[in-house]
Amino acid sequence: MTVLPAAQAGASAPPLPVPLGEAADFAVLAGSTVTNTGATTVTGDLGLSPGTAVTGFPPGTVSGTIHTADAAAQAKVDLATAYDDAAARTPATTVPTELGTTTLTPGVYTSTAGTFGITGTLTLDAQGNPDAVFIFQTASTLITASASTVTLTGGAQASNVFWQVGSSATLGTGSSLAGNILALTSITATTGVSVNGRVLARNGAVTLDTNTITKPAGALSISAPASADLGSTTPATTTASAQLDDATVTDGVRVKDRIRAGDDARTANTDTRPNPKLQARPGGVLSITMPAPTNLGSARVATVSAHLGDVTVIDNRGAPATAWTAIVTSTDFTTGDATTPETIPKEYITYSPGSASTTTGDATFTPGTPGDLGSARIAFSASDVTGDNSATWNPTITVTLPAGVIAGTYTGTITHSVA
Repeated sequence: MTVLPAAQAGASAPPLPVPLGEAADFAVLAGSTVTNTGATTVTGDLGLSPGTAVTGFPPGTVSGTIHTADAAAQAKVDLATAYDDAAARTPATTVPTELGTTTLTPGVYTSTAGTFGITGTLTLDAQGNPDAVFIFQTASTLITASASTVTLTGGAQASNVFWQVGSSATLGTGSSLAGNILALTSITATTGVSVNGRVLARNGAVTLDTNTITKPAGALSISAPASADLGSTTPATTTASAQLDDATVTDGVRVKDRIRAGDDARTANTDTRPNPKLQARPGGVLSITMPAPTNLGSARVATVSAHLGDVTVIDNRGAPATAWTAIVTSTDFTTGDATTPETIPKEYITYSPGSASTTTGDATFTPGTPGDLGSARIAFSASDVTGDNSATWNPTITVTLPAGVIAGTYTGTITHSVA
């Protein structure tokens, strides 16, 4: 029995966004100093921790709040977690160090030299999927040439592009970058650079010069395994039983009465004769008295059950988002020509989300009530959300084989969505 979650294909699941936690609220975040020259515009918060020296604002402007030490301290902790997450993502595709004049599709990328450079235009094509994720891993530097550009196409979102930089990033004069830079040391944006994303430095400085840094709008996404094999079972005879009334035998003719067992599911049809009581009546006849036909009940033939695999919701919309609800639906499971004996109706498929295996952020996470997938039902939800958050759960899918179903390999599609 194979369950195919919707919108998933290929040998491995596509990468998920890197959860930024409280760092998602910041367009600029640094460890030692933030220094600006000229009329830089920052859309979003600017933070520094453990350092306290933020200079150049004004003439630079910040649309959000400038934080030193306070809220920036937790954001720095979350940035370290996000950096480690991005660095550990696999499998990674090795590509040339120079990314300019190339087009890449969603995935995780690294280079043999451990560095990345962009000269000219790098195009990131999401192929029509706005939830597509691009992760670039460098052991040392990211350097963009003057007037270079990162272009997003096919629905690609800057919030889902991540540059994990093992040392420092330097953005060339007049260049344009899309995505979130997560640098271990420092980030330098030279004159006229624009970033549709975030510049986040774990330990060192962020240096700005007449730049435009725009924190991208967040997104709400959900992912499920590429496929799940629930295993198999062989339909077997099911025995149902019930207590019958006494039978009485007297001397006379032998009468045979049939006890019927029936139900709309697979049941046992049996001629039933409990141990009789023998009574001696001189000169009489031999007869037997049985109770009226008795329904022995029923039992479906078999069930098969297994975990589907991790389902994850990542919510990096930030304020003012306050809640989300994940919904699960299913098709019928079929084999062959999908005739009635070749169909397991979706009402026979039960979904049990269980508890969350992992969560991040500040929210109340609630699993949905287990039940059949005859209609759409809530898989998981979050309420009282105060910032970026995520939840992962591993639901159990149970399929009950109905009466009359034939042997075969049955497939169906289970779809998760979130809003």
